[in-house]
Amino acid sequence: MQLLATITAAAGLLASASALPASNTNEDSAYTWQVSEWEAGCGRSGCYYYFNVTGAASDKKTAFKAYCHGTDEGYFTPCDLLSGAEGTGVAAELATYNDTVAKMGVSLQFTTDAKTPVTYNYTGHYNATYNQFASPVYGFTVKPEEVSAVA
Repeated sequence: MQLLATITAAAGLLASASALPASNTNEDSAYTWQVSEWEAGCGRSGCYYYFNVTGAASDKKTAFKAYCHGTDEGYFTPCDLLSGAEGTGVAAELATYNDTVAKMGVSLQFTTDAKTPVTYNYTGHYNATYNQFASPVYGFTVKPEEVSAVA
């Protein structure tokens, strides 16, 4: 009876451990996202951004295209998903560094179609410029440097 209780407890611990999030750096050096039509500026009410971001399917990662817009509120704001698998989410953030450099971030979340679904979150950052009044819109590449997964 005591052995059965021990085995049951151990099985429960193993099951709960598999549901804990795992996080590490992105080891797929070829996986990147393309930002286009980047436009950002600052005014009396704060700083703001507008851009499109796309990612191609790679290995288990889903393809997506999104339009992002928001302000420097200090947290990720959901983007408008233009194309991508159901359940895909894209969000963006803007952190002001100084008058010319804007640290922007993009986050992609999706769930795999498997017997045991896994939800992934990839996040990447880029030091962009505030170009609203000084230069035309431009594009750049963001490499996701953080990844987490929950089974």
